[in-house]
Amino acid sequence: MCIPRVDRFLLCLTLESGGFIIGLLSTIFSVTLAFGIPGLVIVLAIKFKNEYNSLTDPDEKYNLLVIFIIGMVIALLYTTFMTVNVTASLLMTIGVRRKRPLFMKLFIWMLAIGVIICLLQSTGAIIGIIKIGNVYIAVLIVSLIILVLNIYAFICVYSLYDLFIKVAELQRRETGQEQSRDQIPKLVYWRK
Repeated sequence: MCIPRVDRFLLCLTLESGGFIIGLLSTIFSVTLAFGIPGLVIVLAIKFKNEYNSLTDPDEKYNLLVIFIIGMVIALLYTTFMTVNVTASLLMTIGVRRKRPLFMKLFIWMLAIGVIICLLQSTGAIIGIIKIGNVYIAVLIVSLIILVLNIYAFICVYSLYDLFIKVAELQRRETGQEQSRDQIPKLVYWRK
């Protein structure tokens, strides 16, 4: 693949330490967001109810209802993503400690999805700056910082995953678990 590799995490820690730190921080942030978003949804639902009851025009009520439903669907998807990310982060920390690359795969996929989501957020912020004005500059800056951190975490975790795969392959070769063609059992059919 064309994914760049690194030898160290933050130029001073081993990839294993970095992978464990990334998994641990991701677990903490994912748990915080997975529990924080439903609280935000409750606050927004109360605000929606107050605004909805104060409106008299049916078109404005309909538009507000559509925006609220879209917001709730996005919040539900984001909460689901964060819940899966908690599982992936825990598997990542276990995989790093036990040197099991298979446990890291889900986290790598979740990081890739996170990079795509950050790209979409950054694009939305740029569109917001163009259409609405400078209000979205802060959103763009935060989105770009998170995007850079996600890309770096992806590169580090993928480098560690690749290292674990290579070490496991080397150990298999050294212990002789790889069978040659002569050692593979053959089926023998008996003829009458």
